[in-house]
Amino acid sequence: MVQTVLVVEDDKVTAAVAGKLLDLQGIQSEMVVSLAEAIERLRSERAGIDVIILDLYLGDSTGLATVDAVIAP
Repeated sequence: MVQTVLVVEDDKVTAAVAGKLLDLQGIQSEMVVSLAEAIERLRSERAGIDVIILDLYLGDSTGLATVDAVIAP
């Protein structure tokens, strides 16, 4: 079962909606606004994140480069 979702989204409205929808389903979420923040969060406690919702077009990365950076060891 999903315990914690990391939402990587630089648009505040979209992030708020995602957070609210997850909350309504009883799912804990954490929000970050950049790829750099996501990587920092994942490195600090990757085991605590079950799912990542990822905006592919962030201010500091775009497209598959974003995915590659998140899944890199």
